[in-house]
Amino acid sequence: MLDIDKFKDINDTYGHLFGDFVIKEVANLLDSYIKNFGGWTCRYGGDEFIAVIENKSENETYTIINNFKTFIETREF
Repeated sequence: MLDIDKFKDINDTYGHLFGDFVIKEVANLLDSYIKNFGGWTCRYGGDEFIAVIENKSENETYTIINNFKTFIETREF
């Protein structure tokens, strides 16, 4: 399970319309990224997502998700 760090701050600072844009953008990027590893994603609710990656060790999965986190942190929306 993943969520968007400081999402409330995004909504409070830039408004809910921009917050919705960020959710959609993160969802699309996450889905595309996880599919590269044979996985799938879904939105759990609010700013939370589930990513399922089969046939990977815990360490491999951690690395995959951590690399995505680093990518998102450096992206401008």
